Amino acid sequence: TMAAREESLFQAAEVNVNFEPPVPQFASNSNCRLTLSRSQITLSCEGGSILSIPLLSMTTIEVHQPIFGANYIQGEYRTGETSRRFTITFHRGGATEFASIFFQITQGHLVAGEMPHPPPSPVTKSEEDKKKR
Repeated sequence: TMAAREESLFQAAEVNVNFEPPVPQFASNSNCRLTLSRSQITLSCEGGSILSIPLLSMTTIEVHQPIFGANYIQGEYRTGETSRRFTITFHRGGATEFASIFFQITQGHLVAGEMPHPPPSPVTKSEEDKKKR
């Protein structure tokens, strides 16, 4: 769980999470609540399963905004020797806001004690695909 001193910068309810390889305590397509702090993403899911992913362990993250369907984030993180991919689907919105805050944190633009501000929207995979056509 997040330490009491860790400030929540973003929260989203009703996100679905999938892991590859699977995480034993998380059923495929688990319904969760996502919390983003300056140091980690915390997923609190149905059945009481909680997983914290330290931001420093993340190796990739991408935002996807399909024309049809919910926006989602795909990424990869390392735990020891294992690399694990994840997909977080935002059924009630919030994927681009999450990505904006996430990138402010990881690029060092968000200093301790400062709240995130909405920057220009990030380039997403669907926008990149449109530019290639």
